[in-house]
Amino acid sequence: MLDRRWGPVAVIAVLFAGHGAEHPGMGQDWVGPGSALVELAGSLAGFDAGKLLRRGGPSLHHTQVVQPLLTAVNLTILAALAQRGLAWQLCMGHSLGELAAWSASGAITASDAVTLAARRGAILAELARAHPGAMLALRFDLAGATGEAEAAKLDEALALGRAHGVVDPAVHNGPGQWVLSGQRPALAEIAKRFGGSFVATDGAWHSRLMAAGVAPFRVAVEAAAANAQPRSRGIITNQDGCLCRPEQDFVAPFVAQMTDTVRWVACLRTLAKLEVRDAVLVGPSKALAGSLLATLGAKIDAGALRVHRVETRRELDAVVELLA
Repeated sequence: MLDRRWGPVAVIAVLFAGHGAEHPGMGQDWVGPGSALVELAGSLAGFDAGKLLRRGGPSLHHTQVVQPLLTAVNLTILAALAQRGLAWQLCMGHSLGELAAWSASGAITASDAVTLAARRGAILAELARAHPGAMLALRFDLAGATGEAEAAKLDEALALGRAHGVVDPAVHNGPGQWVLSGQRPALAEIAKRFGGSFVATDGAWHSRLMAAGVAPFRVAVEAAAANAQPRSRGIITNQDGCLCRPEQDFVAPFVAQMTDTVRWVACLRTLAKLEVRDAVLVGPSKALAGSLLATLGAKIDAGALRVHRVETRRELDAVVELLA
């Protein structure tokens, strides 16, 4: 249960996807008058945001582009939800999505979040050029197996890959669903035995290959934190899957996830333990919705947790009518 000293028990949580959720046509309903955040993303990263959102193209997926742009779209939609009266008590984001969650918690402004996303994207793009790598999505067959069996499979895959280079567990997306990150030859050896598919990405995110980016990103995050307001909402953090209460430090776990595992399954299990009735997935969220179903399917099927996707104005209208 959430501590009533800092607000009501959480019944509504807002969730944000990260890099990989983007798609052609993303955010089209939010381009035009009032899309200041989207235009800011374009100006910071040097691209025509409106044109890119309308037409898509390969550059949409480049980290230095998608990080500020996706953050801008997500927070533009969140602002529209707030203007229509939606109130939330808990925030969480997948990888990059933690920036939007930090803003949603009441700490940093939306424009500061977009600016930090542009900085993060630029740092990661530079590191990807300096330390080329890749990411491999694996799905272990764990029918009827225990958590220990999943851990053993992961350890086996990591040991195999590490005999050929750098490999780290980047993301735990669902039961038996892992993304490994590191040097491509090492990942290729894992793929030979375990299958899987390479992720369309610019670099080896959430691995030790990104270590040189931690210090400069921490400087940027701490500068934003110095001007931040006290958080009014809790955040479930990727680093450990635990609730970070408003009075607790969020900077350290957020910065650490640049090289650490995104423990998304742990985040979702914490969400399930809290008194959350509605999870509002803000922005592009197809994969995010799938991860909730894979991890919390029984709770969703029982009606104990309702999941709402909000990317279009029509979806926003439906959620506002139900929850605001």
